[in-house]
Amino acid sequence: MPISDIIFCAREAERAGFEYVSVAESFYRDASVLSSAIANNTTKIKLGSSVYPIQTRTPFQIAMSSATLNEVSNGRVGLIGVGVGYRARIEQYFGLKIKDSFSKMKEYVEIIQGLCLEMISPIKANILIFKIFPNWYLGHLTFLF
Repeated sequence: MPISDIIFCAREAERAGFEYVSVAESFYRDASVLSSAIANNTTKIKLGSSVYPIQTRTPFQIAMSSATLNEVSNGRVGLIGVGVGYRARIEQYFGLKIKDSFSKMKEYVEIIQGLCLEMISPIKANILIFKIFPNWYLGHLTFLF
């Protein structure tokens, strides 16, 4: 679907009174960039990611993208969805092997929540290493995983 049609659908959803619109990473679209385009063409509908694949982004990238989108949209980020991704796509197009999915997902969610929701308490990371723990407060968010 062309981006212009996606934006049209988001505008129509807003006009019809829908509360949220979310987009997923796909073979052809980046969820953060597409959400920014939707934010710039709507005024009140809340935005979110259906799923950011954790295999291709760090938790810092997901939190940073969400914080930037929240600023661009005047506080309209309402949910952050994360998942392990589509195995064939991840392995074929990114050259990565999916492993330790449950442990990695748990750690990602804890770190993203810490970055976005002012949970500054230290996180015992087993997979990732953080030396500095920045913080963006995004208010109330829903995490989907």
